[in-house]
Amino acid sequence: MEDRTSQEVEVTANLDRERPVPDVEAERTQIVEDRDGRIGILEDELAMVQRELEDEKQQRKRMEVQIQTQQRGKQSRIIQTDEVISDQLRYAGSTGGRFGAVHWVEMQDRRRKEEARWNELRSDIEKMHEVLAEVRERTSIGTEIKPGKD
Repeated sequence: MEDRTSQEVEVTANLDRERPVPDVEAERTQIVEDRDGRIGILEDELAMVQRELEDEKQQRKRMEVQIQTQQRGKQSRIIQTDEVISDQLRYAGSTGGRFGAVHWVEMQDRRRKEEARWNELRSDIEKMHEVLAEVRERTSIGTEIKPGKD
């Protein structure tokens, strides 16, 4: 009997070793599922970040194109302005500075007229002072004579 019991124990032990424990197997399955779930979440996050990165790249390209377009427009306006100024300078040079000379003559003429008006005004004021001085002189002579006649 002892032989049988030890044989049964031995067979049972062998069967236990060969057969996985249900708790260990379930735990192993849960770990694998958790790992796969985390990997899925990380893959989704990576895809989202890659899309955002691509969107930012596209936005930068659009901004660069817009900036280049604006710069070209500004350069074009500067070139046009420069051409207008150059044309005006060429025209002024081809006229021999006649317009500048005409302006200078007109300005000098205005200054002479203004100076003449000021001189005339000074002259009128001096005449008024002379007349006023004469009136005062006559008045003072007249007041001196009156008290003496009485």
